[in-house]
Amino acid sequence: MNRKLLTIKYLILDFLAASLAWGLFFIYRKCFVNGAFNDYYMQFVWSDPKLYYGILIIPLLWISLYLVFGMYKGVYRKSRLREFFKILTASALGVLILFFTLVIDDEVTAYQMYYQSILVLFVLHFIPTSIFRFILSSRIAKKIKNRIIGFETIIIGGGPKALTIYNQLSKAKKSEGHFIRGFLTLNGEDIAIEEIPHLGDMSQLNKVVMEKGVEEVIVAIEDDHKDDIPELLTILEGLNVVIKVLPNMYQ
Repeated sequence: MNRKLLTIKYLILDFLAASLAWGLFFIYRKCFVNGAFNDYYMQFVWSDPKLYYGILIIPLLWISLYLVFGMYKGVYRKSRLREFFKILTASALGVLILFFTLVIDDEVTAYQMYYQSILVLFVLHFIPTSIFRFILSSRIAKKIKNRIIGFETIIIGGGPKALTIYNQLSKAKKSEGHFIRGFLTLNGEDIAIEEIPHLGDMSQLNKVVMEKGVEEVIVAIEDDHKDDIPELLTILEGLNVVIKVLPNMYQ
């Protein structure tokens, strides 16, 4: 599953969730706020073109809001807890926007109905959106753990520390998503890894990142090269990659 296809799946699910939510909310407004839930009022619901305009246009507004919140970025790296709070925040903001632009002109018998409408729209939107996204995110997480999908990764360092981290990652029962394609060494560093390709030294870092589409770099250099870390991180920060440094490297 490539990232474009996965992003499209998120877009489709978000569209369906928003469309479902707005359709149900439209029925709620027409039947429970302005009438009653029966066949008589439902015939006006089904014949109202605003229902169909809404379930097609409103989801596009939600998707635009999600784009602002960056909810289609890093589709392989989604934290479900962070995603939950993003959906919560975006839903609250979106509901308020819809309320003040489309709902506030509704005729109601009591002012409390406005608050009730806000709550109903929020619940109708938040629940299906959260469920759809949680299901898809869970499937992605499972595929990452099973090494079906992952991130193109290289290790900087070829000594015992690099070998240790490589063995830990490659032999772990549940993968963290690293597809390790090789390693780069610093000048004068002894090589202890034989299981993956030696891609050269640091002078070839840019070339390797570009050619192999590297997404993550794990820094696992030996203690006698610790002084090189600040310069190394400065170089890596300009390459648009995720940088992971072994614990206690700065100690």
